[in-house]
Amino acid sequence: MSWAWLALVTLVGAGQETDAQALVQQLGAGRYAQREDAAKALEVQGRLALSALRQARESRDPEVRARVAALVERIESSLLVRPTLVRLDYRDHPLAEVVKDLADQTGMKLALAPDGLRRGPLPRITLQEPEPVPFWQALDQLCVVGRLRPSLGPLIFTGASELAAGVALTDNSGRAGPAFVSDHGPFRVRLQRLHYERDLDFDPPDDQGGAAAATEQFQAQIQVMAEPRLLVGLAGALRMTEAVDDLGQSLLPTIETLESGVEIKDFIEFSPGPMVQLPVALSYPDRPGRLIRRLRGVVPLVVAARQPDPLIAPLAGALGKTFRQGNLALTVESIRTDPNDPQVTIDLILHPGSADGAGPFGEEAAAPAFLEHQFEVSDARGRPYLLFPQERSIQAGEVRITLILSPGDGATAPAQLRYYSLTRTRTEVPFTFNDVRMP
Repeated sequence: MSWAWLALVTLVGAGQETDAQALVQQLGAGRYAQREDAAKALEVQGRLALSALRQARESRDPEVRARVAALVERIESSLLVRPTLVRLDYRDHPLAEVVKDLADQTGMKLALAPDGLRRGPLPRITLQEPEPVPFWQALDQLCVVGRLRPSLGPLIFTGASELAAGVALTDNSGRAGPAFVSDHGPFRVRLQRLHYERDLDFDPPDDQGGAAAATEQFQAQIQVMAEPRLLVGLAGALRMTEAVDDLGQSLLPTIETLESGVEIKDFIEFSPGPMVQLPVALSYPDRPGRLIRRLRGVVPLVVAARQPDPLIAPLAGALGKTFRQGNLALTVESIRTDPNDPQVTIDLILHPGSADGAGPFGEEAAAPAFLEHQFEVSDARGRPYLLFPQERSIQAGEVRITLILSPGDGATAPAQLRYYSLTRTRTEVPFTFNDVRMP
């Protein structure tokens, strides 16, 4: 480690944007060691360096552009798997103001769902912590004091001005919160249910000797949720590392159990939002205990988030035009309407180049539900359309996509299309549940 780098790290500790801008300028320094030291210091600075790095993306120096692109990708990828910290310092505040402030702090969509709230004035709440807490913990505390119930998904309730992944808060109606959750960074794993069934077949196949045959299935259903700023998808099979009851018996599935259960192959399949649900195969002992003492495993995920500054295509007169941003190009092939149907169909060609910075475009184009979160279409007043992307063909260097648009609440003719590139990374999310009652 050079003395110059130590000095730069000291500079980073100040956490000022001007420091980041000075470091970015050093990326084009004459000496290689200076350029390396500046890159290391910017990576240490992390989130605080992103604004200055993004401003330098159009530098005339090709080495600066390359270093900036690599640094932005590494910093953004690392931020994907860190929890968002939230300050809770509310004393006798109106509930609606607290929800709005939490949304402003996190940059995520949080909203009170008017159709799901109890009648009468909303309460005033007090919610205070001496230090910032992770998003999921903050949300739990808000729901306890505000007697609310969170629902993760697109905000499409009456009165929503945007169609975006977020948390809708409704009346809890006295229900208890989730009994079994396991938090890791920006992820929450929730045990939804256990299911056990046993069948006795009195007419078995001939190769079983005519004797009555018993079959059984024992599964847990889990849900992996990410903070609503993220999109998640499975990147392989869930791995169970421990499953034991209170008698010390292993509940890990046998080969026979796995062969008869649900097979989850190694794949990438993005969900329609910030969550995935999946079954966990288990073995039911002949003489089960009263509790599952411990249930432990790991879920491999692909995690993605929108990059800021989307490519924007005004749709008026856009037919046949190509819109560019960096190495990304988008061509509007056709816009089709039907006077008897409010639905609008737009055919596009995307030339992603290296703009997404994360593997071949075909990887993400294979999942239409994932593309849904990369596109936005709105009318001239900013009112959104519901999107149903369908890829038509994927070839080297381009993908052809059809967007089927359904107008949202009061939306008129589509006026603007936005396409967001993604930051992506892979991670593994561990979970542990203790003392779960056996079915």
